[in-house]
Amino acid sequence: MWGVCDQLCEDRIGSHRCSCREGYTLEQHRYCRADVSTGVPSLIFSNGRDLLIGDIHGNSLRTLVHSQNRGVAVGVDFHYNLHRIFWTDTIQNKVFSVDMDGSNMQVVLNISVDYPENLAVDWVNNKLYVVEASVNRIDMVDFDGSNRVTLITENLGNPRGLAVDPTVGYMFFSDWEALNGQPGLERAFMDGTNRYGIIGSKLGWPAGITLDIEAKRIYWVDSRYDYIETATYDGLHRKTVVHGGAVIPHPFGISLFEHNVYFTDWTKMAVMKANKFTDNSPQVVYSTSQTPHGVAVIHQLKQPYVPNPCSVDRGGCEQICVLSHRSDNGGLGYRCKCRIGYDLHADGKRCLAVRQFLLFSSQLAVRGIPFNLSSQEDIILPVTGSPSYFVGVDFSAEDDAIFFSDTAKDIIYKQKVDGTGREVLAANRVDGVEDLAYDWISKNLYWTDPRYRSISVMKLADKSRIHHT
Repeated sequence: MWGVCDQLCEDRIGSHRCSCREGYTLEQHRYCRADVSTGVPSLIFSNGRDLLIGDIHGNSLRTLVHSQNRGVAVGVDFHYNLHRIFWTDTIQNKVFSVDMDGSNMQVVLNISVDYPENLAVDWVNNKLYVVEASVNRIDMVDFDGSNRVTLITENLGNPRGLAVDPTVGYMFFSDWEALNGQPGLERAFMDGTNRYGIIGSKLGWPAGITLDIEAKRIYWVDSRYDYIETATYDGLHRKTVVHGGAVIPHPFGISLFEHNVYFTDWTKMAVMKANKFTDNSPQVVYSTSQTPHGVAVIHQLKQPYVPNPCSVDRGGCEQICVLSHRSDNGGLGYRCKCRIGYDLHADGKRCLAVRQFLLFSSQLAVRGIPFNLSSQEDIILPVTGSPSYFVGVDFSAEDDAIFFSDTAKDIIYKQKVDGTGREVLAANRVDGVEDLAYDWISKNLYWTDPRYRSISVMKLADKSRIHHT
């Protein structure tokens, strides 16, 4: 019954009985409070520039990480047991991590990352999920940036919010322009399969999302229609928590702890708190001088322990083991994935190096995919970058490199298939190069340029142009 019990509700004749899960204590016959023994919660958020941390009552605020090179921290999440904070920076196009005391900052991702809007931590299998809004992609990566895998890249229009529940193997994300061109909220298995639209109506700009893992509900903010709403993991029993342009004029990020939601608002310039069932007068927890972005409440009980089926020998996977829904893969609750450049064997465990693949370009990216049409795996690390418009492409098997033209920048590039070693081959008189062809015997690169009505040839050994017609 909605709004009666914080967590568990037992129907009785003519009444009901509330109870709480392990680690919580029932108060006032309804509310579930975290036991004192489980630790004191902290609240971390981006003030539009730096990462700040304080308590959930509006006290003890301090700067955890100062902005890096005028960057903007946006999405933020944590790993409680590893005492680690993760965040995205949409100006630098990087993903960072740092210890909870502000030390030991590291770059997690900095190659082929384009507008990382949000992220989510899988605390069971120690993986990081990242949404890249400009190139419509959801990737998964280890905490050190290795073993990067693209999970979802088809039928995304403008993905924004992201959350995972590894206790059941679900991933949730918001998309401003889903498959039908309309905004939507989707649920998928954490390996990227079995996508299911859970909310598809009365949505404007669905942004940040968070999960009530105990009650198995998703909460989201809508920064166009000015509300916080919630539904079950299946998209049922949808309820409005906070609404109204005067009360919640432009929400962005959201987190949940006990019986409250904490959210950021760009117009109020604040981190605010509201009852998770209904609240017409949210309270300001922290005011900011700039537009606040991501927010997360840090506490042990937000990341409960469940057995990790990938913990022993990667679940039998040769390369990467990814959590999935607990019923998936014959009840194993995980699936095997392969690193970039490999394709999964029919046995579902081994990985085979891909010798033949399709290289293609689009406005958003240069990608290489296997000829196996059922696979979304990337064979090369996708080439991205805004503003860009990728057109001509070719491949050098000898040194595992690709050539591509960017007609937005009017440059021809070469780089390794793993995303490293990018170099400019030509940036003069290459306006609008529409096609490339690599001669692997003479090591020459040919290209067509309709603006100059020309075909040009470059000797790659010294980057000299040896012919121009």
